[in-house]
Amino acid sequence: GAPRIAAAREGDDARFFASRETFSIVRLCNHWTAGVLNAAGLPVRPFRSIVSSELMAAIDRAELDSAPSGD
Repeated sequence: GAPRIAAAREGDDARFFASRETFSIVRLCNHWTAGVLNAAGLPVRPFRSIVSSELMAAIDRAELDSAPSGD
């Protein structure tokens, strides 16, 4: 069914959702997201995806690559 919020951080909009997977410091949510983006064809540098800024940079690069050329 629908996503189930397992925890919310007070003071901002961060939400943590229930999962069947167990937590591992070697596979953070950014790694999971990088894998999904790679599967969709977006080149993401997996090792550097430990920080969300790498994921955002990959998305920015893809937007630049697919932007209309103004011709």
